[in-house]
Amino acid sequence: MLLADLMDNFPRLRLSEAHMELILYMWARTARHPSRIPSLRELRKFQKGLQARVSTQTRECRSELGNVFFANDVRTTLALDMANPQVAQHVVVYPELKPSSITNAWETSRWLELPLDQLTPMVRIGAHDFFVNELALLETGDFVIPYLWATYAGVLSALCRKCTYNETTNMITVLEKTLRVEAALFVRSFVDLENGEELPMFERAYNTDSHENFRTAMPNPLRAKANGEELFTLFLNAWVDDVSGNVSKQWNKHWNVCFENACLPGVLLFQEYFVRFVSTSQNATAPEQLASLKEQVLSTHDNPYPCFHAGKQRSCKFRIAVQSLPADNPQQSEHCSHTIGARAHLYCRRCFNTRAMPEDDDEIADWYASHFMPGRPRTLEETRESVEYQLALACNSLTTDIETEQKSTGVKDPIAAVWIERIVQKAKDLTKAAARSPDDPSLPHTPEDLARYLKDWLDAQPGDHMNPLLNWSGLDPHASTPVEILHTILLGLAKYIWHSLYSTWKPAQEALFATRLASTDLNGLSIQSFRPQYMVQYKGALIGRQFKALTQTLVFHLHDLCTPELFTLVKACGEFSAVLWEDSIKDLSQHQADLRVLIANVLDAYGDVDPLRVLDKVKLHLLTHIPDDIPRFGPAVRSITEIFESFNAVFRMCSVLSNHHAPSLDIALSIADMDRMKHVISGGYWMENGVPTQAAENVRRILEDHPIIQKHLGWAPPSANGVIAGTAKPLGLKSSPARALLPAELEVLEKNFALQTAFNALPKDHLWRDGSSVVSNTGDVCKIGSFVFFGGRDDFDTQARGVDTKIMAVYVPTNAIAISPYVVIKEYRVSSERHPHYDMPVLRFAFESHPLNRASQDIRFIVNVQHDCRSSGCTPSGTRVVRQERTASSKTVSVLEHVQNSRYIINTHAFHNAARLRRAIPRSLTVPIPLKMDR
Repeated sequence: MLLADLMDNFPRLRLSEAHMELILYMWARTARHPSRIPSLRELRKFQKGLQARVSTQTRECRSELGNVFFANDVRTTLALDMANPQVAQHVVVYPELKPSSITNAWETSRWLELPLDQLTPMVRIGAHDFFVNELALLETGDFVIPYLWATYAGVLSALCRKCTYNETTNMITVLEKTLRVEAALFVRSFVDLENGEELPMFERAYNTDSHENFRTAMPNPLRAKANGEELFTLFLNAWVDDVSGNVSKQWNKHWNVCFENACLPGVLLFQEYFVRFVSTSQNATAPEQLASLKEQVLSTHDNPYPCFHAGKQRSCKFRIAVQSLPADNPQQSEHCSHTIGARAHLYCRRCFNTRAMPEDDDEIADWYASHFMPGRPRTLEETRESVEYQLALACNSLTTDIETEQKSTGVKDPIAAVWIERIVQKAKDLTKAAARSPDDPSLPHTPEDLARYLKDWLDAQPGDHMNPLLNWSGLDPHASTPVEILHTILLGLAKYIWHSLYSTWKPAQEALFATRLASTDLNGLSIQSFRPQYMVQYKGALIGRQFKALTQTLVFHLHDLCTPELFTLVKACGEFSAVLWEDSIKDLSQHQADLRVLIANVLDAYGDVDPLRVLDKVKLHLLTHIPDDIPRFGPAVRSITEIFESFNAVFRMCSVLSNHHAPSLDIALSIADMDRMKHVISGGYWMENGVPTQAAENVRRILEDHPIIQKHLGWAPPSANGVIAGTAKPLGLKSSPARALLPAELEVLEKNFALQTAFNALPKDHLWRDGSSVVSNTGDVCKIGSFVFFGGRDDFDTQARGVDTKIMAVYVPTNAIAISPYVVIKEYRVSSERHPHYDMPVLRFAFESHPLNRASQDIRFIVNVQHDCRSSGCTPSGTRVVRQERTASSKTVSVLEHVQNSRYIINTHAFHNAARLRRAIPRSLTVPIPLKMDR
């Protein structure tokens, strides 16, 4: 039954009813024990029973505009997450006040922007629950009132109001001073003090407030809602997009809503396993579906939702808050009720920058310069007031003024627009009815009466009558829509630059570029697919991953193929993108400062290439808002929607297999069933008669023991790559049989005394094999010919700087326990000056004639290095036989032949290990240099 259930619920290998019926029939016909093979009917009955006990609940929703759709309850989905040991062990619910780096959501400032009563309000220490805004006793004998629970440098602590206690009067005085207290110092909670009749009385507070304000708020009302269980807050990133439900090119529009648990480490959120589906509909728009999500989220504030915490092994409760709204730019504009479009004068959803040219010629220069920086921020209050004003104008039949208001503010709410249409139609109907019945007192006969009637009618209609995001406590859509780099950088900036390049090329130049691009050294780039000929042939139809590859490599192949201004723009884009793709930020202020310089360089360079494009493309202006997003949401790469876009493939397969009578329901149930199956084989708990229950041990081992199951579920275990630092992969036995070391190889070995000592302890006839690659401390697979940095394992900042090496050979012992593999290297020095053309660090030989050897476990990380073809004069003088159908054909293509010299350039446009590289070499070689000083 388990295997049949697995086959039926693989996300990307969806099987139709006919497929499953045939598979089960043939399986039963060939099985040794056919009675153990379920029929399709038996499988469906089993799944239905398990679904009722374990799965996410799917509920019917009706929007305020009258549309019907089905949604998976986000509360039950999160409850399953908390009952899943693969998820619960990673969940973090307290903000970090002093992070060593900004990597994950809890290390940013976004959580602290919420009202403090929406954050996790308590900590359980032993049998005591300490809530915020309640008096507590420390082991020192002091009284405090915690108002925020958080971690400080990794230690769970509370920010507290300091109190003084007078033993004579048994009075507490709350001081204005605040302090930080570690959680371990708390010994008695408010309830403990109250039950033990040890609760002091309160005197007057600081300022003019009475201490009764503190006392009457105790106990915290959330204590009653928790009802003796731990209570915490979970944060979501809610994603919305319009997606085709067809696998073919025929458009079949659906609006999809998904989310991810922002309390999980960012590295996990790039895995498809952690994407959660909410709803889809061909009829209900994104705001209508978000209204349903809002209702579910806010319901947990009044009634925290119960769950079983797999990590704590006890029942808990949680509330939900939305951290951010990642999406593409049109969808984020709709979130902000800024849906007039990118062609509008007020084109930015984040600020009030305008394309409208000033009438005074003296102001034109400042107006143009304003597009190179953020304008006055939009605020939630202003947007909401504008929408309410437009509804009021509609009630007063001032439709022309509505359009004027929308153009002057850039606000056009998608829900309010429907209600405005209804109000206008209602006014027409009432006017006609009043004309037919002039004596009917129930009908409005004057403009004032009509306006009053329409307002009363609108107020009587259920719903918010506007975008639900404009009335959501703790959420400001203008500030909670971080710039999304997939659509803004790769499918925006990089795409624009690529078009500017190839649109000027002739066929011969295209062929030359393709040949040069094919010569790129891919070691250290982590590019999965690199097809130069394809990218040139289909240059107008590239996708995100291809622009990602071009951004990192383009600059090395453009000499004599573009103007100097365009080349400067390519350099600026590559340097900016490499910094932007950092997934961990150690120095926030420096990172922001670097980004501002790099963004200014991109826009200045673009102004030199095409000044009007800066006005025309809103994505270029949005770059200026990225530095402000970093402290609030962390590294820009954390807001990328790539994993959600990838999940669309799962949605499409479910859509194709729906009978299309109730597609929203079919898709929601199918994905809920997948989540149920993932939960069960992940060792997740569910309740059986009030007792937490798991699947049997052999079922729980399915996920962890079978990599093919992990692959199809989109899950990578903590040791995802399955390799250990320092391990080496030998060549095949046929090409590299075990052998003794040659005298020249032994001579190299003797230069490293640590290795020599271990080598001398080996038997004289110990055999070795030639290796093809070795694993670095960061998990990089370093092949022969790769350039790597050596040194310590973790703290790269304290290592010796400026030394890069090239792996020349790898030797793998047949007895890996006795001695580790070692590598033969050539050492290079990083020049103190940048390359005059590429502005990148240059490598020079350190000991050209003396190969060295190092222990394999000393490799820190791999780095991408390119040959300096421009200075060396490398030409496409070679040829290569084209392979077709895995066979050599009679065709040949030109290939670039590198001049044999020592001119190498460290590629600082590479995304992989970019931050490590910048810490390993002097900052003077990577610090951004302003393109123009007179901005």
